[in-house]
Amino acid sequence: MTKPLSNSAFITELTPRGQIPLTPKLPLLPQYMKRIPFGLDENGKHITDIRGNVIKPVVMYMLECVEKRNVGRVESAHAKAQAQLIARLNTCIPNPTHHVTFDYLLKEGNLYSYEFNAFVHYICNELAEEPHYFFNIGLRVFPESMRFLFQAVSLQQVYATMTRIGSKFSAEQFKTLESTDNSIVIQRRTPTTPQQLGETAWFIHAASGCHTLRGALSTFPAIHSGQPNAEIEERKCLLRGDDCCEWKFIWQAQKRRGLFGWLTK
Repeated sequence: MTKPLSNSAFITELTPRGQIPLTPKLPLLPQYMKRIPFGLDENGKHITDIRGNVIKPVVMYMLECVEKRNVGRVESAHAKAQAQLIARLNTCIPNPTHHVTFDYLLKEGNLYSYEFNAFVHYICNELAEEPHYFFNIGLRVFPESMRFLFQAVSLQQVYATMTRIGSKFSAEQFKTLESTDNSIVIQRRTPTTPQQLGETAWFIHAASGCHTLRGALSTFPAIHSGQPNAEIEERKCLLRGDDCCEWKFIWQAQKRRGLFGWLTK
């Protein structure tokens, strides 16, 4: 079980139902990462906490935010943001053999530590200057092109299936609880603790994952059948000291018709 944060200043409140969560005020990063960011850890085991296909959207959405602020000089703004991200990241990595390049961050097959993931999220959030940054990353995770995979099953089945395969993207655990024709409850648990990562890195890891996952899961009704994104009711949160994050996703009820009972708008 995840132990509560000892610093009460880190505790956040639940987001009211239907509201988009603001990225919380993040505590200052430590000067250096404590652990090896990728490759083999201190015990010679492969680091497999976070996949590169989780890191890439974080970086790409940061560039999208920079682009919106710099109309007319996008190319130079992109180059500056990329350089700042890499310089800041590498400054935080004590061993130069683990320094990264921008192209390396975009490789979806790479594997990283939770701590490295927290540093990437923190720096990109600052460069983006977007109040809903973590949540909005989630809105971009699942493309509209996935609709052909979703339409043959119900939304409840979509949610259940996608949460089952969620562990393929990280070492976290997801569980679906009660569901109805227009809602489902999902829990998220993380295997790491504030004592393992340090409270600052753990807070960023927990907050970014919580907000991004909510954003990603809220898009399923739109992809599935062109509905508005699901409304979210936040029930529990790791950042409150709860043992998990728990959300209820609510969408418009669907009617069945046709020989095979396909769901329709």
